[in-house]
Order: sequence, then structure tokens, then C-alpha cells
Amino acid sequence: MNRILNRGHNGNSSSPSTAVPSTSNSMDVPAGGMKPVTDKDVEKNGSGISAKDHLTLRTVFMATLTAMGGFIFGYDTGQISGFLEMPVFLQMFGQPGPVTTANPHGYHFTNVRSGLIVGLLSIGTLIGCLIGGPLANKIGRKFSVPIWCLVFCAGVTIQIAVTDGQWVGIVMGRWLAGIGVGGLSVLVPLYMAETSPVPVRGAVISCYQLFITLGIFTADCINFGTETRTDTGSYRIPMGVGYIWAIILGLGILLLPETPRYDWNHGRSDRALTTMAKFYGVPEDSKLIQMEAAEIEKVMQATKGDHPWWEALTGPRMLYRVLLAMGLQTLQQLTGANYFFYYGTT
Repeated sequence: MNRILNRGHNGNSSSPSTAVPSTSNSMDVPAGGMKPVTDKDVEKNGSGISAKDHLTLRTVFMATLTAMGGFIFGYDTGQISGFLEMPVFLQMFGQPGPVTTANPHGYHFTNVRSGLIVGLLSIGTLIGCLIGGPLANKIGRKFSVPIWCLVFCAGVTIQIAVTDGQWVGIVMGRWLAGIGVGGLSVLVPLYMAETSPVPVRGAVISCYQLFITLGIFTADCINFGTETRTDTGSYRIPMGVGYIWAIILGLGILLLPETPRYDWNHGRSDRALTTMAKFYGVPEDSKLIQMEAAEIEKVMQATKGDHPWWEALTGPRMLYRVLLAMGLQTLQQLTGANYFFYYGTT
């Protein structure tokens, strides 16, 4: 392939245009002095790049920033376990009972109340996941992220604002925060997958899961530091810290471009090529970018038109892929790890 794919999809141009082919087999050396990619390399191994040679600083920044979506998920998951045993939280939202060795504070949560406080987050994430995809297809991946960060912050605000005895407010706040977390859990891996270079794509997406565990750990540490307070700061401070992560992600994503795949599918092929070139650290007219553009175009053409839902099961190896994805997620939940995250202190 000697030319960049036809850019006739670009809505800002009245006629198709093509890039001038590179006059040299040696591509520009990316910033930072990394090893250049040559057209011969591309012809030889299909990509011509390796994770070691072409993990650009831009990709590292993108992966670290967007993985904050996983950090938010982990942080909100990890903090509730500590709240359930905080004396002030028990007095504010629990039910009075006899003072015993197992219940020295005289307050406790019934199974129903604690279950609602803990479980409504997951119900919210389910709703957010269902809404997140269509919204991202409509307004873009980049600009959807701040919206879900705002939803999460609104849920945190409700939880902080509720007063003595209003445990339903805690439930509804966690439900709303869960909607925001669910939207981010769809968008963040999607943004990572559509933006990161192929050789490091798996590692970049894995950062999301890594940051979930870091978020859980951070929440536990902050809870440990505030649990001895005798005022509402014991639980409100950890809740409020959640704003920090949402602000970092919501504002930071504005520094990044829209994903190449979304731009290409919406007629902005020039912008898509520029974004791919920046993250790969190669010129726009390189064969590597041509190959990526061809793949995007192929997928776009294949997904045009109406397709019945059962094609997800009847296509080539699609049933295998669906069962594999469902099986991994199901078995992960059946390990029981979430029980300890949610009820470990009790």
C-alpha cells in the first residue's frame, strides 16, 4: 500500500485527497531518540514496531490518566467496607441495639440496610454500563468521560450532605455514584483500546485493572487514617477525597484527542491519522499508519447497516469469544473477592 487511504470520509473536504507518499524508506525518529521504523520493517513483520522501542511518552500519559477511571471504581468499592464499622457512621445511619462485646458501640446495621448501602453501587454501575456505550457513540468517547465524572461527583455530594438518620440518602448517593462509575468502566477501556498502539494495547488496557486495585488500597489507607475521628469527618473525608480522582480524570481527558476510530467513523479521517501518528511516534504517511487506517475502514464497512443481535453468536468464532468473555467475568466474581472488598471489616 503506497498511499494513505482515501480521505473522502472527511466532511470538511469536497473531494477525496491523498497524502504524498514518503520519499524515503526511513521514517522520522520519534521524540526521545527512540529507534526509527522503516518501511522495510513494516513489510517484514507486519507492524515494524515493538513495545520496547515505541512506547511513547504520549501513550504513557494517556494510559496513566485514563486509568484513573479504574482508580475511581476501586476507590469507591474499597471505602464502604471501612464505613460499616466506623463508630460515627454507625451512630449516624445504623440502628440502636444492646451494647455487647461484638457491638461495643450499641449501634448496628441490619442485613437489609447494609446490603442496600453496599449493593446499590453495583446496581448503579449496571445502569451506567448500559447508557455509557450509546452516549459515547453519540457525542464521542472524549467528551463522555467528563459527564460521567460529574455524575460520580453528584453521587458523592449526596452522600456527604446527608445528615443524622438519613441512611436512604447514602443509598441513593451510592447508586448515583455507581452510575458514573459504570459509565467510566465502559468508556475508559474503550478509549484505551481505540487510541493505544497495537504492540502495547494489552498492557495499556491492563492498567485499568491495576488502578482498580490501587484505588481499593488507597481507600483502605485513608479509612485507616480517619477511623479514629469522633466527628463526621471520619467518613466524609474519605468520601470527599473521591472528588480529586474525578477532577483529575474529567479535566485531564480534555488534554487528549478524540479516539482515531471515532473520528474516522464520523468523517474526520485527517484528524484520526494525525492522532494515530502521534501515539505511534511515526509520520502520517508511514505504512504502519496506512495499515491501521485500513483496519479501521474495514471494520467500519463491516458494521454498516442493520445487523440482528444474534450475529454476536453466529459469526465466525463469535460464540467462542462471547462465552470466553462471559466465563472470565463470571469466574472472577465467583472467586468471592468482592465479598472481602465490601464486607471485610465486618
